[in-house]
Amino acid sequence: MRSEREAGFIAAAALLASAGAVLFLKLWDADLRVPLSFYSGDGTLNLALIKDAMEHTWFYENPDLGAPHKQLLYDYPVLSGDGLHVVLFRLGGLFTDDPALVMNLFFLLTFPFTAVTGYLVLRRLAVGRDVALVVALLYTLLPYHFIRGETHLFLAAYYAVPVGAYLALSVLDGRVRIGLGVGALAALVALASGSFYYSAFTVLLVAVAAVLRFLETRERRALAAGGFVVGVILAVSLVQLSPTIVYRIKHGTNDEVAQRYWFESDNYGLKITQLLLPVDGHRIDALADRKAEYRQQIPQNEGSSATLGVVGAVGFLWLLAVAVAAVVGVGRSRELETHRSLAALTVVAVLIGTTGGLSTLIAVAWPQIRAWNRLSVFIAFFALAAIALLLERLRQRVPPVAFLALLVGVLALGAADQTTAAFVPPYADVKAKYRADAQSIRSLEARLPERAAVVQLPYEPFPEPTPGLQDLYEPAKPYIHSSDLRWSWGAMRGRPDDWAARYATKPAAELVPAARKAGFAEILVDRLAYPDQGAAAEADLRGVLGPAPESSPDGRYLFWRL
Repeated sequence: MRSEREAGFIAAAALLASAGAVLFLKLWDADLRVPLSFYSGDGTLNLALIKDAMEHTWFYENPDLGAPHKQLLYDYPVLSGDGLHVVLFRLGGLFTDDPALVMNLFFLLTFPFTAVTGYLVLRRLAVGRDVALVVALLYTLLPYHFIRGETHLFLAAYYAVPVGAYLALSVLDGRVRIGLGVGALAALVALASGSFYYSAFTVLLVAVAAVLRFLETRERRALAAGGFVVGVILAVSLVQLSPTIVYRIKHGTNDEVAQRYWFESDNYGLKITQLLLPVDGHRIDALADRKAEYRQQIPQNEGSSATLGVVGAVGFLWLLAVAVAAVVGVGRSRELETHRSLAALTVVAVLIGTTGGLSTLIAVAWPQIRAWNRLSVFIAFFALAAIALLLERLRQRVPPVAFLALLVGVLALGAADQTTAAFVPPYADVKAKYRADAQSIRSLEARLPERAAVVQLPYEPFPEPTPGLQDLYEPAKPYIHSSDLRWSWGAMRGRPDDWAARYATKPAAELVPAARKAGFAEILVDRLAYPDQGAAAEADLRGVLGPAPESSPDGRYLFWRL
């Protein structure tokens, strides 16, 4: 009976989280075969990566990009820390060939996934079912979830964060036992790592927790437990990275790709004000105005997504108070033991992640993790877990009916405070652009033989190009909408296989014969990527290829047969 009731609450967490996504995103207006919000920038890159994972055995090699060769992602293993997600995309590809549908379903599934893991972890902290349900839902509906969205899709999939937070807390409290269960939890963090961010943060917090536990108890098993968790995460991460490691041993490193610098840790650091200030566009106009004023006066970074909401902010301030009290020797009752552990991890996370914090020193040795503001999602869990524990202490002092009303009020207040109408994507606008691009590329595809290769102009290096007239990764869109063509875009910069880097920047008199020799069948010009709408490029190509080109239905693309 008890297990059936537990299963019922788990199901309720999943269903209510899904309902929250539907409500706050107004999904009844969405078309799930069109990207929900971000058909641009990193959102476009995610679509291309998902299409790659759906159609090929693994994501490292894509024969449809980087023509006349193929795209090799070994130098840019952007999905290597998310092996579980790649498997999910591959499974999705067994049922559909639509990457937008798979991306949307994955993003929407992150809501019930996060609610369930949050609920289960809170239950392990001796939180009652009803309180765990409410707090897990608030954690799922953080502004972080909506703001990251499909642009930072793998960061929005933060359902492994409660697990990582639990591992750190358990090491600090001396409750970790080396074994298969703990190993499985650590492996989950490594397999759903948010591009290695969540696994790196977990490793750091677990390591600090192990040292703190050892300093307090002088028990070496604390170091052993922490070492085991860290070891499993690192081992699984290295296995996922092994293709990149082998490739770099054979071909050498590529200094042109994903270069990170230690000072970027300050640029992408976290501010305490970002945790405590209200969400952008808050439902209360006065709060929205104050936040807008702050954003106008203070330089912003992506840490603006770190807002905890009023419930999380109360928990955060409570944990800071617990930490200060512990320093001066106050509040050492056994009832506050877990609170003190949460407070210790929160202080550590703030000291590391905040702008000008320890992260800058860490980055001197290892700059690859630079966006330390993303620690905010760990801080949010610690803060909301503290709220859950405080509610449990209050349970015995309040009649059951009043306590239930309190929980409903906390959930309603928190959810309303953490969400805003600005989270609703511009569905109609995105759909119009997506459908127009699809029509343009299908019109090209209909007139070329299967597996024909297309030169894309202008040349955009891959990955992480310099911002230009339009959003990054626009050249990925033809690939996203085609089913049997090959594209010159996407070859790895800094490697000899990047044919487009050598020839797509040349005048037509050199480009055209090189393209014919390489086996290309068509040249595509994206007029929107040129300051003159492609007039000079068109004139240059006309001088070599003669007749006027065909145009896509919306006029964006010009096509020349070779």
